[in-house]
Amino acid sequence: MRMPFDPSALRALAATLLFATLTACGPQCQTLQAERDAFMTQATSGPPRSPASHVRLALPMRTLTRAADAAFDQLAPARFDLPGLGDLGRYLPTELGIVPRKVALALDKGDAARIALEFDVKHGRRALFGMALAAKAPVTYDRARGKMRFSIRADLFETVKPRLDANATDALTDSLFDALPGPARLLVSRADVARIARRAVEYLGEQAYDLLRREVLAGVGEIASFSIDFPDVPLAGLALTSIGGADGFLRLDARLDLPIERGLPDDDAELTRAMNEISRGQTPAESEQVEIAVATSAVMALANWGLVKGKLPARYTDKGVASSEGRYQVGAAWEPGERPLKVNLWSLDTPGLCLHALAGAQPEVAWEKGKLQVGVTQSRIEKLSGPPLLQLAVQLTGITEGLFDFTKSITTQTKIEVGGADWRLGLQSVRLDGQIFRLRMKATTPKVARPARKAS
Repeated sequence: MRMPFDPSALRALAATLLFATLTACGPQCQTLQAERDAFMTQATSGPPRSPASHVRLALPMRTLTRAADAAFDQLAPARFDLPGLGDLGRYLPTELGIVPRKVALALDKGDAARIALEFDVKHGRRALFGMALAAKAPVTYDRARGKMRFSIRADLFETVKPRLDANATDALTDSLFDALPGPARLLVSRADVARIARRAVEYLGEQAYDLLRREVLAGVGEIASFSIDFPDVPLAGLALTSIGGADGFLRLDARLDLPIERGLPDDDAELTRAMNEISRGQTPAESEQVEIAVATSAVMALANWGLVKGKLPARYTDKGVASSEGRYQVGAAWEPGERPLKVNLWSLDTPGLCLHALAGAQPEVAWEKGKLQVGVTQSRIEKLSGPPLLQLAVQLTGITEGLFDFTKSITTQTKIEVGGADWRLGLQSVRLDGQIFRLRMKATTPKVARPARKAS
């Protein structure tokens, strides 16, 4: 026979389950507390688990070379008399000029920047061939301060032998022979002029640095410099590379001293596409674009580090609002796949009501009206430990925004100094590209009035 439904029996059963749960919650709270402590320790302690970089900054090489060229452009030209002209000195310009042209830079992941000071060698007003002084500048890295720097100084070139273009002798021969008056060509053969040109080029190869040091580099200390300061984050190392030559870009890779599972792909082709996209824009001379990529795993690692260090709110209300009175403590992770963002929520302060929830979601980010906008889709509670007696109403959007905003704030604190001028970074756009958080910034510095170039 079927028994009628009795609401009082259901209330009695609920009371019995509640009593059983509360009496067992002492050990449950201890267990969940231990699990939270273990999660935060694992998330913030230990070396990186991936050899890849975690943060990558790229800016056009012209940002550096423009400042270096501007300083180099102010150096005075050197002049010297052609040796061995003899009677030809009556018919020919007797002087060669060495005029500063540009600074060429290349950097690798080692500890030095390769630098070439390039000059034009002129006969009269005619540029004949190029000459370069090549040297290496040490790249210094202060891990404690998060600062990388190198300086182009005149004394780096003291023991360097100049490199002349391969066509130097032929170019000088042509110029000298063309300068001869018609009657003089009846007395002097092209072979005679070639011998004079060869001696002059040999002399220049042997004596050029002394000439440059005496007439160009004397009294010149630092020609130009580049430095970058990272904000106060746990850095394991920095590496600086130049990609694509003078029209390419500088790539700065940073590794964080955090146990990060997955870093950035080592793909210069993808980064080159992004920088080419920037270069297609009409960028004024006083501004440049900077591209910053952060692995999403690094975003989560930085967030957990910020939680532990008190740099990021560690407690939230049941509406996802940061509050020191909030009952939920949080921890974050990123797992590729469906709902990659994982947010752990612990409520451990109320005896009898301790719980742990793991929520997953797909975040979406945008930069609108000067503010980082973060939303989530596909949010779902994936795991729940503890008494299921509360309606879990924590909103992931508020918490997630804090995680990404913290990373955004760190990256925008990066300081770049080129040629003695500080470049200010202003955020222009953000996007989430699969496993990469991308930020594009405009680096600007005040215009500096420069004196006109000295006549050559």
